[in-house]
Formats: sequence, C-alpha cells, structure tokens
Amino acid sequence: MRLFPEASIRRQLIFWLVLPLSIALICSALVVYKLALDFVTEAYDRALYDSALDLSRRLRLRDGRLFVDLPPAAADMLEIDELDRVYYAVRSDSGELVIGQGDLPQPESSHDIRPQYLYATYRDQPIRLVALRVPYDPDDEHALALVLVAETLIRRQLLGQDILIAVALSQLVLIAMIVISVYLGVGHGLLALVRLRQQIESRSHRDLTPLDEPHTPREVRPLVHAINALMQRLQRAIMAQQKFIADAAHQLRTPLAGLKTHAELALREQSLASMRERVRALMLATDRSAHLAHQLLSLARAEPEAGSVAAMARIDLDRLVKDVAADWVPLAIERRLDLGVNLGAAPIAIHGNAVLVRELLGNLIDNALRYTPPGGRVTVAVERQDAQAVLSVEDNGSGIPAGEHTRVFERFQRLGHGAAEGCGLGLAIVREIANLHAASIDLTEGAGGAGTRVSVRFKLAAASEPAFEGAASA
Repeated sequence: MRLFPEASIRRQLIFWLVLPLSIALICSALVVYKLALDFVTEAYDRALYDSALDLSRRLRLRDGRLFVDLPPAAADMLEIDELDRVYYAVRSDSGELVIGQGDLPQPESSHDIRPQYLYATYRDQPIRLVALRVPYDPDDEHALALVLVAETLIRRQLLGQDILIAVALSQLVLIAMIVISVYLGVGHGLLALVRLRQQIESRSHRDLTPLDEPHTPREVRPLVHAINALMQRLQRAIMAQQKFIADAAHQLRTPLAGLKTHAELALREQSLASMRERVRALMLATDRSAHLAHQLLSLARAEPEAGSVAAMARIDLDRLVKDVAADWVPLAIERRLDLGVNLGAAPIAIHGNAVLVRELLGNLIDNALRYTPPGGRVTVAVERQDAQAVLSVEDNGSGIPAGEHTRVFERFQRLGHGAAEGCGLGLAIVREIANLHAASIDLTEGAGGAGTRVSVRFKLAAASEPAFEGAASA
C-alpha cells in the first residue's frame, strides 16, 4: 500500500522531514522528563533524609534504655504536611520499637550504615522510605538504632505531572513551529517546479526550443536536461517526418501523373493493338510506382526514430543470405544474370533485426541486378574478419565513379547510366539500416577493377544470445 496515493512531493517532503524531527523531539522530551524526575526525587529524598537525621539527633540513653526526646510539638511538625502523610519509627539494635509506627516497612539489610532509600506500600498507599542506622551508646559502638522516616508520594506525583505537562507543551509548540516552517520552506522550494510547469504550459505545441536550464535549481536541472533532450529528439523526428513527406510527395507526383497520362491515352486508342501497348506501358508505370512506394515505406521503417524500438536478436546470417538470394533468383534469370552465394566454412551470427537486415540485403541485390548488364555476375558473400561479420554484394557492371561513392547513399540520387528504373532510395535505405545496427559500409571496386562491391560490417552476436526464430522467414 502506498503511503501517498497522489504521490505529492510536498506531502512526502513534509512527512519525511517532520516525522524524524517529531521522533527526535519526543525522545528529547522523555529524556528531559526523566532527568527532571531524577532531580525531583533527589531533592525530596534529601528532605526526607534531613528529617531522619533530625530525628536521629534526638536519641537518648537513660538507665541503659533508648528513648527519643521528641516533644509533642516537634512530633506534630514532623507528621503534619499539606498533602503527604509522614510516618516514622525508631528501633533499638535489638529490634524493640522505641517510638513511631511499628508496622512501618524495614530494609532487608541490617548492617549497612549508609542511608537506604526504597519504595514500598504502607496502609494501601505508595511511600518513599529512608532508613538510617546511627550509634546511640557511647560505651558500645556496635549498638545501632534504626531510624525510619517515610512519606507518601502525592507531592512527588503532582510535581512530576506538572513537569510532564510543561515539557510536553513546550515540545508540541516546537513541533508545530517546525511543521509550519517546513511547510512554508517546502512550498518556497517547489516554486521552481511551478515556474517550470507554467513555462511548459504557456508554450505552443510547435515550440520545441530548449527550456532555460542554467537558471533552474541544481535538483531540477537533470529533469530539465532530460526534457530538453526529449524535445531535441522529437524535433529531429518531426523534421525527418516532414522531409520524408515532402520527398514522398515530390517523388510520387511524377509517377502518378504518368499513370494518369497512360490511362487517358489508352482510353483514346481505337485499335485493340494500340490499346494493349498503352496498357503495357501503364503496367510498367504501375510497377515503378509500386516499387517507389515500397522503397518509401522501407525508408520510413529504417528511420532511426522508428528503428530504435525494433526487436533485436541473434540472426543466423548464412541462412538469411541463402533465403533472400533465392527470392531474387527469378529476376536474375529473367535478366540473364548469374546470381551466386559464397558462404564461409563456419556459420556466422550477428545481433540485429531480421526484417531490416533482409531489407538491407534485398536493396543491395536489387541495385546490383539493376545496374549490371545481361550476361554479368552478382555475388553475395558472408565472411568473418576478426570480430566482425562482413556481408558483401559484388557485381561486374559498369561500376560507380570514385567521386560518386558518397553521393549515392543520399536519398533520391541516381547515376546517369541505366538508372531509369531506379528511384534513388536503395542505398539510402541500406545506410539507415546499417546505422541502426552500428554497422559500417565500404564501397569499393569489384574484382579486377570492374563493377562495384558494397560491404557491410556487423558485430558478431554473443554465443549466449537467443536466436531469432523468424530470421529466415521474416
């Protein structure tokens, strides 16, 4: 069960500040009360001892018998008190009662000459008693009389109650002052959060500029820094989305206009043969539009903001390469190209998202098939180099000029030769997916200086990492 269901910072701060302070003050009050009671007890015991000492000074010896020279007025002064009753008794060394109450309790030790104090019950009332053993016979130093003086505890109890009330009231006033001070102090300390809330509430949803971080309190600064970092990521995501929408609209405008043109021309044709030619051109334009739409969706899925939440797992790279290459074999045969796969001796596994890695490899093979003339060769290879897995696609086509190696990875960039069927997104998608996997891309010439070789270097997966079951069929 939560202590504060509403999770109020003010309540939690007040609670965790006031609670230990209150416990400390209560403990302090108890200690003060105990010390005060000890002081009161010592003072009253001293007065009780003085009464017993005065009584012991009136001991007399006559004809070998002990008696107490205590006038009636002195006895009345000893016994009479406004609140408490005072009792006394004197016994000889033989235990004979000389004066006072014979049933007054006695200490257990009979040889200790030091004053002895004890609590007891007498006549159904609690009492405090002092016992003195004093010599009364000058000729016999072992003859000791026992002097007992006791009083009830009414005055002590009343004084203890007064002390307790005084200490409790002072501590309660102090606790109340602390609570008020803490409440006001916490409220003043939380003004920074109130100002931060007002600053955020007053903003437009389009305003993603950073919050004022240097002028915020040190405790709130990490929160403001995290909010600023989040707004920066959100701003990048919005900008990427807007750029993607603008690029998509620009790139789709021409194919859609072409589709409309081909459809209108087909409707105008009178002969069936001419209409079939127009429909065939319409089908090719439709294929190109579908390919462009697929590439745009693949690019959107490969964006960092979308790929950051992609499921990553252990991928059997050899199996994935064989499955993807098999999907492209029909197109290679149609274009009279030799599509081959070259795998290493030992299986290689990487850590990544199987769907995106398939998309990466598919775009590399698609590019190679598109830009390699009939009779050419395209080879997909997987090899281990140090602690990396290298996935490469090599062709023996016309190649890419050295000055274009960087530009071809930008969106909607196409080379001048034979690029009519492409949309300029293949290598851009490859770059985005590689970045999501912290992989590097190398673009070099093919074997013998002919064609192009694109190599993607992945980190090897840990041996203990669970495999992604859908790697081959995703």
